[in-house]
Amino acid sequence: MSWVLIGLGGAGFALALVMVVRIGLEYSAAQNEYTSLREGYVSKAAENPGEAGGEAQPSVVDLRALQALNSDCVAWLELPGVEIEYPVLRGGDNDYYLNHTFERAQNASGAIFMDFRSSADFTDGHSLIYGHNMLDGSMFSGLDRYQDNAFLAENPMLYIHLNDVLYTCTVVAAGRVPADDPLYGMLGGGAAQAGALAEAAAERLGALLAGFDPADYTKEDRFLTLSTCTATGDGVQRDIAVAVLGR
Repeated sequence: MSWVLIGLGGAGFALALVMVVRIGLEYSAAQNEYTSLREGYVSKAAENPGEAGGEAQPSVVDLRALQALNSDCVAWLELPGVEIEYPVLRGGDNDYYLNHTFERAQNASGAIFMDFRSSADFTDGHSLIYGHNMLDGSMFSGLDRYQDNAFLAENPMLYIHLNDVLYTCTVVAAGRVPADDPLYGMLGGGAAQAGALAEAAAERLGALLAGFDPADYTKEDRFLTLSTCTATGDGVQRDIAVAVLGR
């Protein structure tokens, strides 16, 4: 009996090892894919001239070329403070890009993607983008750093590249929220309902985040929430960072 148990234990270890290697290969493949996209379609800008340690300027992105490769690509997201630089996909649901990359390869890393209920042109009062919290430091793994007020104050810039439009945005608050919070349903409506949605989202964000005061904003503001799983992976909570869109 002991030999049987040892054999079973060895088989279990071997299976676990295979799974670890497989996941590692998937992570590596995804990283290589996104690195290739950055190298092929994004030109990095220099720091502000004449300023020592000046803040990084937005990159130049050939979004149309990326859209020719994948028509689900709606934007390029750039957060210099946490080195997040990815295409934003928007599929027909919120499931596909959980485990498919930009090139539509099945991969646990998935993609950065917009909630399918959000308008692709970011005209809603509140938009939502998801990304995995990856163990290898990729995707949205650095999002929780914005919960440090000192870090947030030094790294507020966020850029959204669209065709012929660059949104220069400011991250204004971050925190941990319930995964089933009503905020995740405050989406859509387009420009016609943007004001009402912005006001509702601001009120909800004020209730969720200590650093967010709804009185600081009006119905003319447009909010973007970035959302990822917590490092514990409990499935109950999400780490979010909230930005106000500018142009």
